[in-house]
Amino acid sequence: MKTKISALVLFALAGLGACGGSDSTSTARTKNAAITTTSVSAATCTVRVKSYVVTPCLPYTYMKTEWYNSTKKITNSFSTKSSQNGSPTHILTSSWLGGNPTRAYVTYTLTDGGVIGPFFVPFSSSANVTLTINYSSPATTTTTTLPVDMTNCVLSVQNNVITPCRKFKTNSLEWWDANKPVSGLTGGTTIGLRSVENLAEHPVEGATRARVNFTFPDGTSTQPVFIPYPTNSLITVNAPMIAAPTTTTTTTLVVSSYKCLLSISGNKITPCKQFKSVSYQWGNSSQITSGKMSATFQSSPMTLDLASMSPDPGTTRVIISFVLIDGKTTDTAVVAMNGGTSQLSTMAK
Repeated sequence: MKTKISALVLFALAGLGACGGSDSTSTARTKNAAITTTSVSAATCTVRVKSYVVTPCLPYTYMKTEWYNSTKKITNSFSTKSSQNGSPTHILTSSWLGGNPTRAYVTYTLTDGGVIGPFFVPFSSSANVTLTINYSSPATTTTTTLPVDMTNCVLSVQNNVITPCRKFKTNSLEWWDANKPVSGLTGGTTIGLRSVENLAEHPVEGATRARVNFTFPDGTSTQPVFIPYPTNSLITVNAPMIAAPTTTTTTTLVVSSYKCLLSISGNKITPCKQFKSVSYQWGNSSQITSGKMSATFQSSPMTLDLASMSPDPGTTRVIISFVLIDGKTTDTAVVAMNGGTSQLSTMAK
């Protein structure tokens, strides 16, 4: 029996190359959630065989070789297996008992996780071929966390149950009919975080809507918004967000400016928060008819009844601003007297 041994000096690494398409599927984007994208690549791998050196399109981490003489497997040859950190080339060497191999049957696990093979490569010092091998790399999943929407919190409401955009720490609730509040303001500290507020647990007779707001663990909160009552079918309501208060180095409380909605019903005005004082002037359709006046309150009410402020005869509008419970002052707004039910946007600074 004749023993044959082949040895070879490693050639320079050939250039890498790969091509192919991809199919991608994505989950639907939801507010304040994450996007998960899964991609599966159906690719081809260009394999270069020169002399006894095999260079796949990507470095490999695992290799297996079996030996053949033409179409016949050499059953008494030693198959070779090898694990690598990422070898760019594979040098074909053989150890066998009998047989004269003319080609190798190889399999490679590439650094992208894809597997090519098994496939045949020539075993010859004069080999100089390029092969194109199909393979599918493993599916890759990418999760992208979306930034929290600091403009609005979407409230989902169904069967009288309110589900805010995220778990909340506290909330407040005030019942209204079509024109005015029919209850006081309720709410307070919640033990543990909650996900829902069920309006059906504490309704007030005659109420057709609820004015609610929510405060979250990071200190942000929503402005009060109206929710119809009862609500059976699913609806969504955008509640403008208020940034969390921050503390300066002198521990002085600083609150960012925010949009403040004034809810107007007849001669009653309800700002976005309880207020400490109000400044106002009376006017008619053509001019301001009074000097600037103000009123300060011992408690912090939610609603101001203009009729109780002794408007001048012939008054059709009021020029008004509020100092809110957090110390912010709203921009001056012009509100029509007996103007029906509406909302007016102003800024609190």
